[in-house]
Amino acid sequence: QAKVDGAKIKIRQLGTVLDDYKRACGLYPTSDQGLKALVEKPTGGKECRNYPIEGFVAKKDVNNTLRDPWD
Repeated sequence: QAKVDGAKIKIRQLGTVLDDYKRACGLYPTSDQGLKALVEKPTGGKECRNYPIEGFVAKKDVNNTLRDPWD
């Protein structure tokens, strides 16, 4: 149950980060850009002019933020 609860929390956090991306960029990352767009500015597709230098998820936090409790 702890893993399930942890996964629910991470999904909510991911939703918040995606909403932050949309607020800054005007759209969500495309399927081609994937979640990698949260870590590095996408090079393809519509340009995000307000992309933060450090990304929406810091590289050091990727495993903690994007990995589910079952790895």
